[in-house]
Amino acid sequence: MTITNEYRDQDLTKSFCPNFIHGCFMLFKTKDFKDIKGFDERYFLYMEDADICRKIEVTNKKILYFPEVEITHQHQKGSSKSIKLFFYHLSSAIKYFLKWGF
Repeated sequence: MTITNEYRDQDLTKSFCPNFIHGCFMLFKTKDFKDIKGFDERYFLYMEDADICRKIEVTNKKILYFPEVEITHQHQKGSSKSIKLFFYHLSSAIKYFLKWGF
């Protein structure tokens, strides 16, 4: 799987299946959410969205970007402003990479 984390050449006015979406707003079918055992509680604030996207990929389900609905997330970049949040972010990143073998 190649992840570029950018969709510069993607038409964002149309639905498509990205590798990853940010977790500020996600919808799941209850059965699918239960099948992947929900969010991994070891993550706090960071990387839980990346982890659940990987868990979905493993089940061969698709992630859908749906531009017909707009959600505004006040992305504050807290881990770049607070040493405590930075360490939460770092801890979650380490857990993620150890779990998924990068």
